[in-house]
Amino acid sequence: MRHEAFACYLRGELRAVRSGRWKLHLPHAYGSIHGASPDIGETTNVAELHPDVVARLLELAERARADLGDSLTGRRGAGIRRRTD
Repeated sequence: MRHEAFACYLRGELRAVRSGRWKLHLPHAYGSIHGASPDIGETTNVAELHPDVVARLLELAERARADLGDSLTGRRGAGIRRRTD
């Protein structure tokens, strides 16, 4: 079964969203090792050439934040289980 999008989180922070062949990296505080960028496989930014794709991926990112939250923005998602004890 295919999903519309894949949300990439690290320590509760939404880092990227992928749908089909497209991936959008979201603003976040980079953690690096010895000054190297952690996204070494990404070499070409085509966002300006595809604003429609960027808009769609941003909407998918917003859906992920609404469901799972995002520690960078301080949002807690509706789909996150709450402790009851």
